[in-house]
Amino acid sequence: MRNRSFRYLVVGQSLANGGDLFYIVGLMALLYNLSQSSFYMALIPFVVTISRLVCGLFVPILLDKYELKKLLFVSQLWKSVLLLFLGALVAFFISNDTLLHIFIFVSFISFLDGVAHPARNAMIPRLIEESDLVRANSILSVIDQTIQFGGWAAGGVLASFLPPSHLIWLTFLLFVGSTFCMWKMKNVYLDNVAKETNPSVWNAMKEGWIYIFHHKWLRSFHAMVLLESMAGAVWIAAILYVYAAENLRAGTSWWGYINASFFAGFIVGGIIAWKISYVIQKHLFFSIFLGSLGTSIITFVFGMNTVAFLSLVFSFVYGLFEQLKVIGMQAILQKNVSDFILPKVYAAQQVVMTISFGGMTLFFGWITEIYGPKVVFAISASFLLLSSLFCFTFLSSSYKMEKGVQNVK
Repeated sequence: MRNRSFRYLVVGQSLANGGDLFYIVGLMALLYNLSQSSFYMALIPFVVTISRLVCGLFVPILLDKYELKKLLFVSQLWKSVLLLFLGALVAFFISNDTLLHIFIFVSFISFLDGVAHPARNAMIPRLIEESDLVRANSILSVIDQTIQFGGWAAGGVLASFLPPSHLIWLTFLLFVGSTFCMWKMKNVYLDNVAKETNPSVWNAMKEGWIYIFHHKWLRSFHAMVLLESMAGAVWIAAILYVYAAENLRAGTSWWGYINASFFAGFIVGGIIAWKISYVIQKHLFFSIFLGSLGTSIITFVFGMNTVAFLSLVFSFVYGLFEQLKVIGMQAILQKNVSDFILPKVYAAQQVVMTISFGGMTLFFGWITEIYGPKVVFAISASFLLLSSLFCFTFLSSSYKMEKGVQNVK
């Protein structure tokens, strides 16, 4: 898989992911120092979520007008520009009166993130042979999770001795590097038939949704995406904090250990998937089913567990199964959805995941406060079990039926 453009994509997105972490850490420290308010700190993830949701609704319009490489390049370029101005604001003009301006910058930067995410995922099958999709997704996933695993810790260390403005300048430099990588990628043009289509704004916005609802296997697939996203909300820090205190009777630092073990499982799972990529490629449905069923069982056992050490083992194993499932789901979508419509399908998926995860975060928080963490982990496990049943019954059969019809045609 010696593809120079794919390497630029990997390096560019890795720089961008690291930059996103550093600038959020810097802003968190800045807001706390200025306001001493947890409310302002909590507003950052809220603004990020809303901005990405709005972007997911409108990004299909941009996908119709521009090639994916141009979208990736321009989105990273504008993020660099915004970070340059944000760094200047934080360094020279920051005060309680300018806090609103910070959230405006965060909103625009997050909107551009919402553009880059579906474009990146849809770019992969254009750069990589179909037989290498699992391997390519494994590489990207391992790098993403490694950055997540070490990025927050590194950001915290940097924030302890660097002023917030310097962290934002560092982020600016990372995004300049990311922009350069996006520029160096080769442009992959679609066939002439796809290029001739020029739907209206409204048709562009709903095209991905219509495509999903017109294909039975994609409806089942996104029912799984919905259930998986809802179930995943149980792993937020607020619930793990209560789990460590009530289930484990351990110090609150244990939620951090659990989180680290979770990401370690992701990284190891990605490496394993990379090593056996050709096996997974031949058995995508079984990989998704096994991953979904495994995460369901582990989530339930984890939620009922009261032994601190075992919580680390279970969270690590959860990461292994989750990675197997996620890589399989990415590969099957990239393999079987046409290049032209794939970015819009990813945009619709982004909306589904954002709404479901955000809504279930509030719901699980409320349930945890009333009934405790065991109940929310049981609910999450039931969602994952239902998802595995979708995979076993509906998704596999409907996919094979539609592929059979296409083969006959």
